[in-house]
Amino acid sequence: MRILFIFTGGTIGSSVAGEYISPDDGAPSLLIKKYDERYGVCFEYDISMPFTMLSENSDGIYIYKLISAVKDAYEKGGYDGIVVTHGTDTLTYSAAALSWALRDADIPVCIVSSDKPLEDESANGVDNLAGAVSLIKRSYECGDEHCRGIWVPYRNHDGAVYIHRPLYLMEAGAFTDELFSLKNRYVMRFDTGKRILNAGPYYDAPVFDKDYAEHLDMKSHGVGDISDELTQTSEKILRIRAYPGMVYPEISEKVSFIIHETYHSGTVDTEFSGYRGFFEEAAKRHIPVFMTGVSRGISYESTAAYNEMHVIPAYDISPSALYMRLWMAKDQVKR
Repeated sequence: MRILFIFTGGTIGSSVAGEYISPDDGAPSLLIKKYDERYGVCFEYDISMPFTMLSENSDGIYIYKLISAVKDAYEKGGYDGIVVTHGTDTLTYSAAALSWALRDADIPVCIVSSDKPLEDESANGVDNLAGAVSLIKRSYECGDEHCRGIWVPYRNHDGAVYIHRPLYLMEAGAFTDELFSLKNRYVMRFDTGKRILNAGPYYDAPVFDKDYAEHLDMKSHGVGDISDELTQTSEKILRIRAYPGMVYPEISEKVSFIIHETYHSGTVDTEFSGYRGFFEEAAKRHIPVFMTGVSRGISYESTAAYNEMHVIPAYDISPSALYMRLWMAKDQVKR
């Protein structure tokens, strides 16, 4: 079994220098050394370091460089799996971008991070890597097709390493370093060395593929095909979220898509007069408005206004995954 490690920085590629955490070129060897001490290295590997940065400084240029590095390595072949190290701040965005760009990957590509520098014995980076290696090993030894594609292994405070699909992975909240999938849609977890499938239907590929295909082909909503090249900033996307007393912003001439994040129950304030004016302006200019946080099934009465305002419910996708899908769109398809 042969694995390619692509190191890009982040906390997992950093060390404490004085009062600050900074990227460290020695971190890659430290990660593999600590993994070997805890689990034993039972695979061959190569290392690539195309660039190093802290993930909070991410932009379209950085994400394009990441996609190019991973895609080039994947297309050259010769590896049974790829491990990409990455910072936690923008992990969900890069993972989603790779998921869209390498949507047909036939080996596991795992994005591995750490909540603390590796010198800290409580850091989860080594265990996250162990989750990635376990997934790659299962694909290699058992030919399990369910292990192919893009993954994020991550250990939460309960000690289990959860295996997430980027389509469902939510950003970490403020003041926490745990990661969760929407509706608890992690696919499996590794707990005390045992692989445990999620009790839900999310291990089965058709469930994921249905959601994936729905968001991949969005031409009916005015979204073009995917391009790996990104602009440095996402001027064509206006992203807003619901909060009490919010004032809707003006829609600039550069905006092609709008993402509106709802409250946890899939609702926004539809009684506020500014709500109607904002969505009428978007509809008049043929700008698609995607509402995230909305679930299929029974909804609150206030969500009935979504259809009236031509709002598109973005079911079963994390806000960051939808954001990256729109940012990577080649163009807006006129409807």
